[in-house]
Amino acid sequence: MATVLRKLPDLSTEAHWRQFWTSVGDDTLIVSGRTRSGGYPLQPERLSVRAVWGGRAEYSVGGNRLVIDDDCYQVVNPGSEGALRIQSAQDLEWLSVHYSATTAAAALTRFSGSAEDWLDGRAPATPSMPRFAEHLRPHDRLVTPALIALARQVEQGAVPDPAQCEERALAVLERLGRMHGEERTHILELAQVRLRTKREIHRRIWAATDFLLSSYDRPLTLQQLADVACLAKYHFLRMFVAVHGLTPMEFLRCKRVAVASRLLRSTSLSLVEIAHIVGVADRSTLLRLFVEYCDLTPEEYRRRPRVAGEVRPSPTWLNELLTARARSDAEESRVAALPAVVASSEASVGM
Repeated sequence: MATVLRKLPDLSTEAHWRQFWTSVGDDTLIVSGRTRSGGYPLQPERLSVRAVWGGRAEYSVGGNRLVIDDDCYQVVNPGSEGALRIQSAQDLEWLSVHYSATTAAAALTRFSGSAEDWLDGRAPATPSMPRFAEHLRPHDRLVTPALIALARQVEQGAVPDPAQCEERALAVLERLGRMHGEERTHILELAQVRLRTKREIHRRIWAATDFLLSSYDRPLTLQQLADVACLAKYHFLRMFVAVHGLTPMEFLRCKRVAVASRLLRSTSLSLVEIAHIVGVADRSTLLRLFVEYCDLTPEEYRRRPRVAGEVRPSPTWLNELLTARARSDAEESRVAALPAVVASSEASVGM
């Protein structure tokens, strides 16, 4: 049975977290509620997934600082050491699910397998827990709906129903396994010959992407991102496009537009203030960016009729922007390549 809490527990000292996890035992822990502050120092984690809406939370894992906000969720492997810090001017909605080893193993071993197994499609000789990449993940149509459904389940009634909450948490876990499989396929599709190289490129590009997603509100350069990935600048650019389907600066603009969209819908801040918050030079730059990416001016977007109950844009809005821009870039590349293709075809048939 799951242990369900509507506020973050006090894990400020080693004694506190040892006592707390002893009380939880082998249960799956679900924490969902509203808060302005909270967190805990570096400590070992269970397999966990976390998301936040209406604010930002800083999470450190593996020496990396990640900012979790409305656009992304994060998965952490069992045994990793993480630290959490929430300090917000307004209430934000927090969700984290911490799975017991028994539950995680039962649900995820079918998604396991070695790197060589991935290539051959073989079942692993010894089933084991898959290792998730611990980077930020833009909200998607696979895992995110299950996360939102779980958060809403916890909100229902004076006392959450542990059985129903656990059922929702298991649905999240199953979708995490499917997401892991899709990511594995994406890695295999990279152009590098050696599997180890594919995995290392994917890891480095996502390290730079995490930095971008966590630092979008300040000036960023291609060289800075390449340095985070420990790659030469132009090699980094090619590999980033191979992994994401668009350039780092396009990715950064999508993130800034997504954040600006939320602020336009949920606050009365001026365009000058929003431009400053999202790291854009000035009001006119934000205006041009918004028209290019959304086909609307910021004022038109703010005045657009809302869906009943809507406070902020869809949680998958960043993902939708990224997908649309990647599709647009691919189409532009295809059209640009047509003259060369036609010329080659004509030459081959003697035209």
